[in-house]
Amino acid sequence: MRLPFADTVQEEKWAMQAGLIEAFKKPDWRKQLPSTDKPEEKGNLGKTLQNVGGSLYGKGRSLRNLTSYLDARIAQAGLPYALHLAEPPLPSDPISQVVLPVFDQARIKEVEGHTQNNLLLVALALRAYHEEKKAYPATLAELAPSYLKRLPDDPFALKGGFRYRKQGEKFVLYSVGPDAKDDGGKPIDEPEKSKGSSSSRARYFADQASLGDIVVGINTH
Repeated sequence: MRLPFADTVQEEKWAMQAGLIEAFKKPDWRKQLPSTDKPEEKGNLGKTLQNVGGSLYGKGRSLRNLTSYLDARIAQAGLPYALHLAEPPLPSDPISQVVLPVFDQARIKEVEGHTQNNLLLVALALRAYHEEKKAYPATLAELAPSYLKRLPDDPFALKGGFRYRKQGEKFVLYSVGPDAKDDGGKPIDEPEKSKGSSSSRARYFADQASLGDIVVGINTH
C-alpha cells in the first residue's frame, strides 16, 4: 500500500524534532555532539549540529524554524503537483540550512515514482487485454473493470488519467510529466543529463524542470 507523501513528511518531522530535542538536552550541546571524523557518523544529525556548533541561533528558534518549514511542506504535499506551487522558503538558521534541503527533490521523486508505478499497472493491463483479445483497446476505459478495478489518475496532471492511443499494432501510453502539459506523447529527452552519468538512460529521466511527457517504453524505468 502506498503511503501518502504528506504522511511521510509528517514522520520525518517527528523524527527530526525528536533528534533535535534530544541533542539540545545537553547544556554544552554544541561541543558534545559527535565529531565528523568517523565514517559511521556520516549523515548523523549530531554531526550536522557539530558543524554549525558556532551558530548564534538559539535552540528554540531552530526548532520552530524546522517545524514551520515542514508544516508548510506537509500542507503542500496534499495538493496536486500540477499547481507548481512555490517551494517554502528555507529558514536562515544554520541547522535548517543543512538538514532541510534534502526535501528539495523529495516531492518530484515521490510523484515521479507514483507515476511510474501507475503506468506499469496500466501497461500490464493492456498486455493482459491483448493476450485475450489479440488487439489493444480503442480507449483505456475498456480496461475497467475487467482488467483494472479503476483506471489510475496521472499524478502529474491537475486532474484525469493517462493519455493513450492505438498506433498500428502497438500503443502509446504516457503521463503529461512534470510540466503538466500534454505534448502528444513526445518524450522527455535531455541529452545533457547523460554527460558524466553512469546511466545511459539518464537523458530520459524526469526532474522538476523537464519538458515533455513520460512515455511508456522510453521514460519508464
